Amino acid sequence: MVSSAIRDRSSCCTVSNTGGPVPEQRDSCFVGEDRGDAHSDADVLGFDVDQLGAHPRTGVPLDDRKQLRQLLGPRRAGRPARHRVGVQRSCAVDLTPLLPYADAILLAWYPGEQGGNALADIVFGKVSPSGHLPVTFYRELSDLPDYKDYTLKGRTYRYYGGPVQYPFGFGLSYTQFTYTWQQQPRTTKDSLFFSLTVNNTGNFDGDEVVQAYIEYPNAERMPLKELKAFRRISVAAGSTQNVSIAIPMIELQKWDLASGKWKLVKGNYKLILGSHSRDEKLAATFAVR
Repeated sequence: MVSSAIRDRSSCCTVSNTGGPVPEQRDSCFVGEDRGDAHSDADVLGFDVDQLGAHPRTGVPLDDRKQLRQLLGPRRAGRPARHRVGVQRSCAVDLTPLLPYADAILLAWYPGEQGGNALADIVFGKVSPSGHLPVTFYRELSDLPDYKDYTLKGRTYRYYGGPVQYPFGFGLSYTQFTYTWQQQPRTTKDSLFFSLTVNNTGNFDGDEVVQAYIEYPNAERMPLKELKAFRRISVAAGSTQNVSIAIPMIELQKWDLASGKWKLVKGNYKLILGSHSRDEKLAATFAVR
């Protein structure tokens, strides 16, 4: 599905799959090279990706790593070709083996019947990518607690502060965005209000996903931060969009073990706005008294 869509967009494209044809329902990767326009030559390689937890290291099988080196390694060394890697996968995988050969990695997740066309639109520049990760891609499984430990301590962006491969909410674009405050956070009895301006400083129209995270007062069992709101907006190249967000104060409540009730903890909070959980384009503190 993906390979045929890419072939249809290119005037010259060769496609090969390890182990024979790749069924549409099979988890697979496609590696493509293009020279920046829809009529350039392209070489596409399809291969399987192991599912998280299926092997000690989660990622590309050794045979396919060898084929990657054979296909793309000499080209990377010989000329500044640009390689796109598309990964069709429904969970986190170790992408380390792809990094020496890929200028960009596209995660397809559950793309549906039009996934091939969607991926081709991105590869050949018809649209700018705008997806963001719904999970953390950890650097190593050894960074996590034992699999049989069901507590959240040391897991997810909410309780894990160590190094990662890609953070929760991460996603790139063909353009760039900057944020400026319109109104810094203010609280009422019921809500936290704030607004900002998003500026597309690049040369490509694109969607930005403004993510609002909350850091809590220092107290027992508090997460490092939590995503409390997000807004997807379309911003034309060189243009701006205003974004207003209201977070209900009830969303900031935490369960109090002593009283057995939800409680809004008093103290100083921090609002962080960015493009992913470890991005901080804007930040401001507010107090709950």
